[in-house]
Amino acid sequence: MNNKILEGKKFIVDAGHGGKDPGAVGVNGLTESETTLKMAYLIGFKLKEMGAEVVLTRPTEEFVTLKGRVITAKEHRDADAFISIHCNAVGNREVEGIETYYYRNSTISPELAEKIQKSMMAEFDEHNDRGTKGAGYYVTKYTPMAAALVEMEFISNPDIEEQLKNPTIIYRYVNSIVNGIVDYVN
Repeated sequence: MNNKILEGKKFIVDAGHGGKDPGAVGVNGLTESETTLKMAYLIGFKLKEMGAEVVLTRPTEEFVTLKGRVITAKEHRDADAFISIHCNAVGNREVEGIETYYYRNSTISPELAEKIQKSMMAEFDEHNDRGTKGAGYYVTKYTPMAAALVEMEFISNPDIEEQLKNPTIIYRYVNSIVNGIVDYVN
């Protein structure tokens, strides 16, 4: 199999939150920003291994505004897709599940979100499939290419928080998101 199957493709990978904005924080202290940065870096690395050009909106643990992320996307408007990585959180520590968002008025983004969600659920069939949903998130609304915002899981659930520290499970997330991206561009 050609391992450069994404030659000529370009992706923007957005690690949610960062710097002064840790995002959600698990009960044992794992922050969304450190988790999403690790995931974005690994997703980018895997996409590059497959021949793609990758732009990270936040390559370090720094704060980048939502507008700054969109500016990066607009500077690379020839990109095939924009993928924003997040962890969900709610007050109920029992809640778990994976969901993927797209801008509700987009005609091109729902397919990207559906491919990523389908791939993640194929890998994590033991998790709750919360589906794909249209919403008005800033980064999916104002980016000029297909865009999806992935809520990998609920970091507020202590069991999930522990899983998000496990390198084997992290690679399962990374591979399933990348497989969804590959499915989308093919």
